Amino acid sequence: MLNEEEKAIKKTVEEIETYYAEKRNLSWKDIRQSKQLLEELNEKYQLIRVLDRKGNVVVSVSNGASISLSPSGAPKELQMDYHFVNDERFIILREPLHTSTVNGTIEIARRLVKFQQMMNMLFFIMTVIGIVAMIMSAFIGRLVAQNFVGRLKTLTKTMMDIKNKGMKKRIDVPASNDEMSELMMMFNKMMDEIERLFDQQKQFFNL
Repeated sequence: MLNEEEKAIKKTVEEIETYYAEKRNLSWKDIRQSKQLLEELNEKYQLIRVLDRKGNVVVSVSNGASISLSPSGAPKELQMDYHFVNDERFIILREPLHTSTVNGTIEIARRLVKFQQMMNMLFFIMTVIGIVAMIMSAFIGRLVAQNFVGRLKTLTKTMMDIKNKGMKKRIDVPASNDEMSELMMMFNKMMDEIERLFDQQKQFFNL
């Protein structure tokens, strides 16, 4: 997205340079009179202006780009920077304008509306995904908790049955391979071992 914005702004400055290069003995008057051309080249949310070598604005056109650029020295080569102005992101291009009769700077400031819209959309999507993930986590957590509590109740009931009815009762272990299933299996094995030892003792005392 940013690469497309950079290409668009570079294309605009190239067209401006081509227009000025075709002018013989280009003067500041010619540049002031080029305002109509600049308005035609200017895109939405963009500011174009031409400055003399002292930083004075010779001509300026704007199409929905509200930005105040601070005066700065003439660049020696093309410069492109990103700036935040009033919580809005701008890409600012500064290109030296050199002819046999004119020395100045072409400046273009472009508000990155599409980029900001894309970032806002991504933020919205991430927020929705986060909320959905939280809801799903809570729902899944509740199901897991209910399953755990249910099997814990089964274990408790089996222990009570063993206490009241004898040691033949065992827990039906579900197929799921988790900690609770392992605990149930260990309980069954422990009861098998206790029952075996109990039977051995009965046989010993019956001798």
